[in-house]
Amino acid sequence: MDPGADKWVFPVSADLQCHRRVPLAAIYCVVGPEGARDAKRISIQALEAREALPEILYGTHRDRVVEPDRATNPFEAAKRIVETVPVRRLTYPWNLALLPDVRAAVLADVRELSFTPALRDA
Repeated sequence: MDPGADKWVFPVSADLQCHRRVPLAAIYCVVGPEGARDAKRISIQALEAREALPEILYGTHRDRVVEPDRATNPFEAAKRIVETVPVRRLTYPWNLALLPDVRAAVLADVRELSFTPALRDA
């Protein structure tokens, strides 16, 4: 990663890696601690494309792009993503003890999405 970036890369051992393509069920944009300060419970909200697009662009933004391929129209790539993948906003009280519950909420949401006929047949 770029040493000046606020993103981290964590290595994943080979036995935990998926070695085949799998469909992406959804993208969950996590509300940061400032935005979730007053959160009393875990909530997952579907975002419309006009709300999702800036979230996707924000998550991929880099101030210093040095590789030409990475600078190639990120707006079009983000637009394709929000047109084909459900984007959700995930808010929860920032308490590490709640992470198992957050995980359960996301998995339950993904199960509901997989039962949506339009998504299942896509």
